[in-house]
Amino acid sequence: MLEGAGAGVGAEDANLNEGKANHKSYIAVSVRDWPSTVDFKKKIADSLQLLVQHGENIILVPMHGEHDEKTSYEIASLMATTGGGAAGDGTDANSANSASGDGTGANSVNSASGSILVSPGNMALEEKIAVIGQSKLLIGMRLHSLIFAATYHTPFVAISYDPKIDAFANIAKQPIIGHVETDNWNGSQLFEKAVSILSNLASSQAELTAIVGGIKEEAAATAKRALDVFNR
Repeated sequence: MLEGAGAGVGAEDANLNEGKANHKSYIAVSVRDWPSTVDFKKKIADSLQLLVQHGENIILVPMHGEHDEKTSYEIASLMATTGGGAAGDGTDANSANSASGDGTGANSVNSASGSILVSPGNMALEEKIAVIGQSKLLIGMRLHSLIFAATYHTPFVAISYDPKIDAFANIAKQPIIGHVETDNWNGSQLFEKAVSILSNLASSQAELTAIVGGIKEEAAATAKRALDVFNR
């Protein structure tokens, strides 16, 4: 069990070393930094705190190594201001409320209901894909995370910073909660959208399966090639 996971994600639920996650018991989150006058990170943190209080387990998946890992920790830290625990600030993982002893370097934080875990930025690409694909929902900024989610028929809520995000979300017929540079959305709206999808999860998965059936192999291959180039 990851130390401090409580009722949340444990070793039996999410084996990050092998890229396996059982029971679809968590929500995956992919975030990145972006220059904006809108405090979009706080909006995301607010939504995740509400989801944790709602009993959901969260795994933040840094798609682009240490850069996204730092942003993931920033968002987890911001959750402390809404009544939850902090998972460190990305510069000192040992400052987290609790750290796992499973050798992955992942850090998890307890809440009265669910939990939040930041997976290692240096985790293998195949493991990141597996964590996203085996989640029950993705909240994502990175285009590659959205593509991988669709490939595995995992519904997603997109947070846009680029027209490519909007375009793919529209192709997959998945919701875009807002843009990082537009202050017309908030954490409560993101939370409500996530809960709405989860309450009709089987239907959402079936709809996504029908939509992406013809494009998933090409989309997944394109995303993997792009990430391989980025990570060289």
